[in-house]
Amino acid sequence: MSTTIYKTEQTNDLSRSCLNEFLKETLEHISHKYGEGVIGITLEGDVKFVSSEFINITKQSEEEILNKNLKEFIGPANFQKYFITRLSDLLNGNISLLSFECPWQTDAKKTIPLSFTIHPLKEGHTLFSCFVQKMTLHSNLCKIGLPTQIYLEQIMDNINAVMWVGAPDASEVYYMTPNFENLYEMTFEELTADPQRLVSRIHPDDRDYFMKAYSIPETYSLTEYGFRYLLKDGSWRHITAYRSFINNENGIPTKVAGISVDDTNLYLVREKLAAKKEILARKNKELEKTNKMLEDFTAFACHDLSQPLRVFNTHTQILEKGYMQEIDEEGKQILTSVYSAVQRMQDLIKGMADLSLINNEMTPPPLLNVENLLNKKILPLFINSLYPGCQIQTGVLNPIAVHENHLIILFKNLIENGIKYNNNPPLIKIHSKRLKSGIVYAVTDNGIGIPKEAHKQIFSLGRRLYAKPDQSGTGIGLSACKKIMSLYEGDIWLNSKPGLGSTFYLFFLL
Repeated sequence: MSTTIYKTEQTNDLSRSCLNEFLKETLEHISHKYGEGVIGITLEGDVKFVSSEFINITKQSEEEILNKNLKEFIGPANFQKYFITRLSDLLNGNISLLSFECPWQTDAKKTIPLSFTIHPLKEGHTLFSCFVQKMTLHSNLCKIGLPTQIYLEQIMDNINAVMWVGAPDASEVYYMTPNFENLYEMTFEELTADPQRLVSRIHPDDRDYFMKAYSIPETYSLTEYGFRYLLKDGSWRHITAYRSFINNENGIPTKVAGISVDDTNLYLVREKLAAKKEILARKNKELEKTNKMLEDFTAFACHDLSQPLRVFNTHTQILEKGYMQEIDEEGKQILTSVYSAVQRMQDLIKGMADLSLINNEMTPPPLLNVENLLNKKILPLFINSLYPGCQIQTGVLNPIAVHENHLIILFKNLIENGIKYNNNPPLIKIHSKRLKSGIVYAVTDNGIGIPKEAHKQIFSLGRRLYAKPDQSGTGIGLSACKKIMSLYEGDIWLNSKPGLGSTFYLFFLL
């Protein structure tokens, strides 16, 4: 890594006039080579030389520019502020370059935003070399006379960042934002005197990567690299640097621009986030174990409870068939009540078993033909002698990406509810609509309806809205539907009023 400030070269014994002619030829050559406009100006600001590239930028002729003072084009206020006031610093060597941005006014009253870079006088010369580029960014600020350089430096200072522009091989630095010392805790002059001073404060593990990133790459694309930088208080500053080459119109890199940003706070936030993710991952693993234990327990309980219930149910049926004539009316009512309780218990066990089988870990679902599924596996369950008078009508049934067993549980529960909670011959309607973000299925019944205050609670596990003998339910079916829809990041809701039936909506993301 080698960095030097723009140096002044020694001149030979040519006369002053020859020197100026030599300078004009050199400037013309540089202007043509790098595609930048160049003008030569005196200590007083008079324009004594203008390159053809500069004429192309301003669309003016040499006669309109030569031998006129710079203030005629940039205005007396800007001339005083940017040129006269800062000229002594340039002549005394306090600054290596005089750079500013302001609008250039043509005779046609047209304003062109330009960036000016004035180099120090070379020994024996009477003309300053002023390189000019047309500004393509922040032109509105330039048009009203506000230099973008000031705002750029303010932005860099506010985010604790440094921007610089230099030669492609980093042998020269043409411009550096003033807050370099704030970021690196050293002056730019100290870096220039000893570039190794900066490298020595980079974390040993990051130095090779830093030097490799800082070298000229095979392709002149944007380079991003991060490194840790040791501060005087012993702490590490995390810096992210970006570097990009600036090409001329021929695609040849003539400059390199870089930005170094203090990302310490971002790094600390990422560290905290990573720690929280690790804790969350550990808790999720523990939760998975707990869920697995619960699933195993549910399967075990359902299996072991089912066997004695089957025996109890069988014996109840035998008692009812073989000894019914010997039992009085009160005994018959008790037997019927016991039989109903056993049946309900079996329904609850079956519902819990079905719910435990709805697994959170799914393989990617296929695109399912819903019409075929309804016709083959759903409608035959309800269009039969067990449900006399039941009708199921279907409309448009868009294919959806869902596992078949999940969709069967959804439709089966919603249709059963529409039949069970109904005082009329059941009429179920199923149709779907395609939206931009997903597909909505609607299942409508002509049942007794559900009051609005119960619309949310019916999806909770074990919550039953009706407890009449002829309207019995387990309180599990809609909870299972809610769980299934959550697996697909979808949703389930309803629209219903007492006595006017219900419509359940199933939303599947595309």
